[in-house]
Amino acid sequence: MNRTIDPPSSPSHSSADPWTLLHSAFKDVHASGVVEGLTGAAKAFYLVHLWKEIRRPIIVITADQITSESLFGDLRYFIKHNKLRLTPHFFPAWELLPYDPLSPLSEVSGERLDILHRLMAGKCPFLIVPIEAALQYLM
Repeated sequence: MNRTIDPPSSPSHSSADPWTLLHSAFKDVHASGVVEGLTGAAKAFYLVHLWKEIRRPIIVITADQITSESLFGDLRYFIKHNKLRLTPHFFPAWELLPYDPLSPLSEVSGERLDILHRLMAGKCPFLIVPIEAALQYLM
């Protein structure tokens, strides 16, 4: 279920804190949502503070590998800066073109399965996934 969040300037939220509004939208276990307009390291900053509020796994799908790697590095920085004992995870793509006759590397397939196992076991607070990796078969 997607949530729509009224802007903080609306009359119904004149005194509400924007962070509280955003976090309350993700309190429901089955909620999903979209946060737009954050640039650079602000994305990782927001994700760490969101996790501190909801204490549930957060999966972020990015446009490409470079964006994912940048977000992953920023997340590691803010986790360390907040003195949290969390490990973000990166879901790798196969790095093969669709028409390549090769099979994906067994190391990459194993890493993908390990990350999914950690996610199911509740040991993956952050999962960063490039869209390419999200669209590929698991094995």
